[in-house]
Amino acid sequence: MIIYEETKAKYIGECDTGIIYSKIIKNLITRANEAPEDNFINSLENSLPKMADVLRSDLFNNELNIAIEYKINTTRKRADFIIYGKDEFGSDNVVVVELKGWTFVNSSNKKDFVFTNGGDGLKDYWHPSIQAYNYIHILELFNEFIRDHNIKLNACSYLHDMDHVYDHILKDESRFPIITKAPTYLMDDVEKLRSFLHNHVKQPSRELLYFIDDGHISPSPELADMLAKALKGAPFFSYDDNQAEAVSTIVEKTKDALAHDKRATIIIRGGPGTGKSVVAINALGQILSTTTPRSNRRNNAVYITQTLAPKAFFKKLLEEDFTQKDIGNFFRSPLTLHARPEAEYDCVIVDEAHRVYDYKPGRNAPAKGSNFLDDLIRNSKVNVFFIDEDQAVTYYDYTTIDKIREFANKYHSPIYEGKELSLSSQFRCTGGTEYIDFVKGFLGYPDHQECHFKSKNYMFKVFDSPKQMFDLVRLFNDQYGHSRMIAGYTHEWISLNAYNHSLRSGTPLPFERLPYDFVYEDGLKLRWNKGMKMVEDGYSYLADPDSINQIGCIHTIQGLDLQFAGVIIGKDVVYRNGKIHFIKSANVDNVSARINDCDDALAEKLIRNTYNVLLTRGMRGTFVYCEDKALNDYLKSLTE
Repeated sequence: MIIYEETKAKYIGECDTGIIYSKIIKNLITRANEAPEDNFINSLENSLPKMADVLRSDLFNNELNIAIEYKINTTRKRADFIIYGKDEFGSDNVVVVELKGWTFVNSSNKKDFVFTNGGDGLKDYWHPSIQAYNYIHILELFNEFIRDHNIKLNACSYLHDMDHVYDHILKDESRFPIITKAPTYLMDDVEKLRSFLHNHVKQPSRELLYFIDDGHISPSPELADMLAKALKGAPFFSYDDNQAEAVSTIVEKTKDALAHDKRATIIIRGGPGTGKSVVAINALGQILSTTTPRSNRRNNAVYITQTLAPKAFFKKLLEEDFTQKDIGNFFRSPLTLHARPEAEYDCVIVDEAHRVYDYKPGRNAPAKGSNFLDDLIRNSKVNVFFIDEDQAVTYYDYTTIDKIREFANKYHSPIYEGKELSLSSQFRCTGGTEYIDFVKGFLGYPDHQECHFKSKNYMFKVFDSPKQMFDLVRLFNDQYGHSRMIAGYTHEWISLNAYNHSLRSGTPLPFERLPYDFVYEDGLKLRWNKGMKMVEDGYSYLADPDSINQIGCIHTIQGLDLQFAGVIIGKDVVYRNGKIHFIKSANVDNVSARINDCDDALAEKLIRNTYNVLLTRGMRGTFVYCEDKALNDYLKSLTE
């Protein structure tokens, strides 16, 4: 999103007159719906004239183009300063400059961080060159125009009030190797900064930023490869400073706990698509690849999730790089920590923590009265919980932030949480935070307002025909892969019942001969996804190409990313008298979710959360068919 864009000459003139500040503030409010705080305005008034002084040189063409506070699509982050144009060979170049008004800096114990007095007071901050490089990294990973047209991206940081006495910290390549790619310039480095900028940008190309801003947002295939690299101890760049803060906190608290025989409990909040799994895998790899101080023993850490789908998918994704035994050691369920020695694990990382049960009966269940959350905290020196209470979807989903605090206090484990450990940028859905807010407004979350949604980057459509929706999902699956139909649990699992009956008779029916679970008047007939008895251990619904002809349930799809999702909203959500209503009796999952056993308030919460999860699986697009026609018409009206 373009907040401010002008030529170099006009930018300098507007800095000199002071007009630039009101223009930027006005555009932030009207275009980005953001009201800037006083410290932001003060930083503009301090930094922008300093950059104007850098550009007051005959080196730079007066028609070169400047952008300020450019908002990168899919995130809440903005780039401080961008200068762009063509280099001496006629290639398009973009240079991102991170501006800091810091006056001193000290070393930090956190990897990639320094300690100073920044916008949030005295604390650890990401090294500014890493922050600058991160902006161009995000652009490259998510912007198709940049990838397809081989746009050259460059980054640097300019600490215009920083004395060279701090060179030994900020320019230490051994601690911050990124400065070889994204150099750091201090107050006496003006000529060096000018030379860096001039090497990349010599001639104007005003339309370049507009092409980038209009570019389609889609994740790069490189993202999938990053998981394997991370587990091998080669951390990849986090998407934003909150993710970097989370990874660093996990790694440093684990190192500190092992060095001094202490405990720690870390709570990381984050909604769908905010990169919780990215942080978890990144931290896990760094912990596994290091050794405990003094003993030289390799650290033991484990990734725990109650949700089967992401574990199965990760195992499939990593099978070329790791043995099945290694993968099994990386990814476990909470059950494996029951009745184990206290503090057996150095670090336990719990993804989808809101799904962790206190106790659930069933095969291999421990004795009644056990508490899995208690087990997780008791059995680990450091325990990390990635949690979003708006994604709890069953009667058994027990864990809340308050309960984590309760058990952490029981084991005298200090708790670390807060704003800097809250993930908010949107990295799954190319509709960005605007789409997430739209979904929550539609579903009636108390802290969100109903709003309309339209986006050039995200495909969203409401269908009157489920067959037409399925045909489009199948078409996109052929083109992009990993596109599926998914639904709320309002259709009986007739196919599984028939299969179980045939199994008991001694002649199991093939899946394609089982009765259909979804039958619609427009001719669409589909079954639910395959049940556990129909598949082998380690089966991944998303990795199975035949699952395009099935409808995934909430338990199959939670924690996974789809390219395009076709969502069927069943009769458990209806629209009456201008308001959405949740009908718990329409939910037929009386085994896994048990919504019918909940009181009305809890049932409403779980149904709402179910569709919040389903409607936020699609990275490129989401299609919807509501079985309640009034709801379908209402949702359609929000997109017109």
